[in-house]
Amino acid sequence: RNQYYLAGLDPSFFYDFDKDRYKEWFDVINGRYSGDIYELISGRFGAKTVFVSSRHPKFRAKLKEDNRFLSVYEDSQASVFKLK
Repeated sequence: RNQYYLAGLDPSFFYDFDKDRYKEWFDVINGRYSGDIYELISGRFGAKTVFVSSRHPKFRAKLKEDNRFLSVYEDSQASVFKLK
């Protein structure tokens, strides 16, 4: 089973690879994406699981509001959501 990560310790690699997707990802994690986050994450990015750092509370809040994201883990540092 392969695991893929959009951004890791240095998101500049993501930016260099695909500037348009990077901008969408950046808008999502900073609470500025106005479209359907579920459709973007599941369709465009093909994700089945989302890891959210505590540094992105707006993103975490958006995922918690949407019942298509199932919270499977949460602590003070991070949250993990599965897509339904």
